[in-house]
Amino acid sequence: MTSDSPPSGLSPEPPSAPQYRAPVQDARPRSALAIWTLVTTIVLAIGATAFGVWAAMIPAVFLGLVALRKIKPQLVRGQVMVIVALVMAVLAGSCSFMGARTVRGMVDHLGAGALGALGSEEPDRIDKWIATEAREDGASERFQNRFAAVVDAYGPYQGEAVLPSTWFGAAALMQPPTDVEEIGTVEGEAWTLRRGALWFKGVFQDAEIHVEMLLGDEMWEVIAKALEDAEKQVPSPVLRDLRFFKDKE
Repeated sequence: MTSDSPPSGLSPEPPSAPQYRAPVQDARPRSALAIWTLVTTIVLAIGATAFGVWAAMIPAVFLGLVALRKIKPQLVRGQVMVIVALVMAVLAGSCSFMGARTVRGMVDHLGAGALGALGSEEPDRIDKWIATEAREDGASERFQNRFAAVVDAYGPYQGEAVLPSTWFGAAALMQPPTDVEEIGTVEGEAWTLRRGALWFKGVFQDAEIHVEMLLGDEMWEVIAKALEDAEKQVPSPVLRDLRFFKDKE
């Protein structure tokens, strides 16, 4: 028997199972300010994306920066949550801003193009901007008659369209003006508030005139088509109605 052998009659002790320590739980409470910042950013991001109002994300960025400064890591949790909210705010704001600029450029293309065609010496040019169904229903003649009434009252079209500020996003292009009256309307053509309309101002010699471009119920599909044509700088046959309004005195 060697010196390393266990004493007779005694079995060797089995190896002990490895001991695992439970992870130490973080006792710091979660910051209410961090939660509020994330929830507010999500709500504003949904609104900014839906309406293209990119400026709505400015308060979210400001709130995130304040929260990041006020939250003390040694006392509370929530820094990662605030950083996520800040990244979300920047991304949502950037996407909304680019979307608003794109739609704004499309409205400028359609509006200036249609009014320019009406103001030209080639009456048939407006047909290139009118949807097929509307053109077959006599829209070209109606547009020309209404435009002529505006020119008679306020002078020639100056080739410029005025659009709402980009600060208000794409939603401002869908907001009809208040306290206005229509120009060039005839009996049986009374105007009512309609879905699928975009608004801007046309610059005439003596006044800026509100212009309504009706794209119809499938407005977003029509906008997608018009965006492609705007990039190519070619007429887009999407208009279903075109009306003119002046501010009441």
